[in-house]
Amino acid sequence: MLRLRLPLPPSVNAMYRYGNGRAYKTDDAKAWSCEVGYIAKAECKRQRWKCTRGRKVRLTLTAYWPDKRRRDMNNLHKALCDALEGIVYDDDRYVLITDKDYAIDREQPRVEVEIEEIL
Repeated sequence: MLRLRLPLPPSVNAMYRYGNGRAYKTDDAKAWSCEVGYIAKAECKRQRWKCTRGRKVRLTLTAYWPDKRRRDMNNLHKALCDALEGIVYDDDRYVLITDKDYAIDREQPRVEVEIEEIL
């Protein structure tokens, strides 16, 4: 099992801008993806995780929100799947997501991810 502790992604509405019939990632979304990539690469090396190829993986998420505002756990899914693709698994079509829990942590908002290969 691979365990990651990652910063919360920008909201889905803040991740993309639309124009000319296309969706473009915002600078905040690009910066978040880059940061998550660095963390994931370092943790894969430290925890001896090899990028899976053509195998299903389960991501189990626990979110720690910065405040009591209403948020949807499923808004984390797309950003996380895309950011970890090519590092933790080869293609996010093999990812199954389970939302485990959420809580408030004003001092260290984050998402904790447990990743396991499904045999």
